[in-house]
Amino acid sequence: MSYIYYLKPSSFCFGVKRSIEELQKVIEKHSNDTIYCIHALVHNPKVTTYFIDRGVKFVETIQEVPSKDAVVVFSAHGISRNIFNEATTLFKAVYSLECPFVSKIYNEIRYFIEQGIKKFVYIGKQGHQEAENVIHDIQFQGAEVCSILDVSEIPHIPFSGPFAILSQTTLNFDLVQHLIKQIQQQFSAAITPKILDICKATYERQGVIQKFTSNFETLVVIGGKESSNTKELYKIGEKLGKKVFFGEGLSDLLENKEFMHQNFSNVAVTGGASTPIEDILEVIDWYEKKGYIAKTLEFQG
Repeated sequence: MSYIYYLKPSSFCFGVKRSIEELQKVIEKHSNDTIYCIHALVHNPKVTTYFIDRGVKFVETIQEVPSKDAVVVFSAHGISRNIFNEATTLFKAVYSLECPFVSKIYNEIRYFIEQGIKKFVYIGKQGHQEAENVIHDIQFQGAEVCSILDVSEIPHIPFSGPFAILSQTTLNFDLVQHLIKQIQQQFSAAITPKILDICKATYERQGVIQKFTSNFETLVVIGGKESSNTKELYKIGEKLGKKVFFGEGLSDLLENKEFMHQNFSNVAVTGGASTPIEDILEVIDWYEKKGYIAKTLEFQG
């Protein structure tokens, strides 16, 4: 008997749902205006296509917005406060659709600077939209920042006095926890927020894979190829010794010959925080038609 396990939670998290709902409200409110979204709202191509079909234009910087009569929205990944403030002076209307967990980091930056901390170590992926904006915000406020993502980089942290440690919200929870512990062992003056910056949705989606790892041999991860939190799910599956397939949807997976000829008795399916639920359910349905029995495994705190 073969099982296809639906790992929960998966699909849209609170922050993604909120950003999508808010952009829909902006579209309704400004039905006669051209709306520009700075960067992809979330890292999923289907979501991007959905809004393109509704007239939203996607660009990477406010300099690419051609008209002062435009409406500008900033993505769920957040935006440096000085860029947001600049945009409010340039365009007809400006909205920030950033995830509340990302907002928490900007609040922490402000708090630490007000406390006299002017040095930061940021754990994040170079080039990621969230990371780039946080680093820009720190630097704009006259503080120093050192970005790392690996234990080997810790000895190169250039600070001797007090500094604060922040992290990208979508990284591997265990990795960030380990890095912070290693930093604090080598730098006694290192300060961290009371609560880690990894968002709850990221933690839970990683946790359900780890908790039920003995139930399945194969892991199928559904989501955008640019999604940081989705790629972390793939990495966790590999680290646990699973055969992992990663696709944006069923049609993507069906192009993989190895996927089509897999021979494992138990399979688990999960999706990133920006993956539409229908993309996950379509994969589960495909397995059910092949005779797999569908069951749900859910993460509980």
